[in-house]
Amino acid sequence: MSDHSDFETLWEDVLDKYVDSTSRTQAEQKLLKAIKSPEDLEKRLQRNKENHGVQKVLRPFTTLSNVASSALSLTPFAPASVVFGAVVFIIEAADGISEAYDWIESFFDKLTDFTIRLEEYCRQDMGSRLTNKVVEILGCVLDIFARSEKAIKTGRWKRYTAIVFLGKDGEIKASFEKLRTLFEEEQQLVTAINFATNQRVDLRTQEIQETGNQIFGVVRDMRKEFEESARIKRHHDILEWISPTDFASQQADFESQRERNNWVVH
Repeated sequence: MSDHSDFETLWEDVLDKYVDSTSRTQAEQKLLKAIKSPEDLEKRLQRNKENHGVQKVLRPFTTLSNVASSALSLTPFAPASVVFGAVVFIIEAADGISEAYDWIESFFDKLTDFTIRLEEYCRQDMGSRLTNKVVEILGCVLDIFARSEKAIKTGRWKRYTAIVFLGKDGEIKASFEKLRTLFEEEQQLVTAINFATNQRVDLRTQEIQETGNQIFGVVRDMRKEFEESARIKRHHDILEWISPTDFASQQADFESQRERNNWVVH
């Protein structure tokens, strides 16, 4: 990510809202730090009679466990850990009711595409705008867990089951609508970022091409100058070669040089 500290600040705000809305105790907050993978979650739920369904439920969300070992895990409350912890609380609140597993599986299925995209984002520099949107989405996921857990604890489980599949409960329906909107905004933002990146690449490519053309022009001009200079020199050499020779002058010079050589010998 482009700025770990910015993410941590945003994520801590989301976490504070989740903790406040669920009235988490200190012991429960420790659990949010401890569960970092689907395997940790399954161990935690081994005492539950319905634990055979946990792995099936978590399969669509397993990708998020990879995030826990990425840059996001620098914060004490890594997103994967908090989400898995939230799953523990909602399953334990349901106390083995099989419909809870159906709901969690259905919800995680809705998040599958996002978790795959999130894993890809974490491999790159997401930038501040995409980081903010990802944190918003994770915050909305926790809000849905918190509202659903509250519905179970307050004895509205039968109506809550109908809520999940029919979308009749106002609060939870609003949370799902918000999540859908956030998904749309996230994908639109990524499209805009990709477009801007491509535009910058195209501009840079054009600049490189223009620079290359300029260099080619300079080299071409230099070559022309060199060829013209060579042509002039060849022309000059030919003229010298075919110009009339003054044999009388050359003979006088030769005789003079021979006499000097004879004087030196004698």
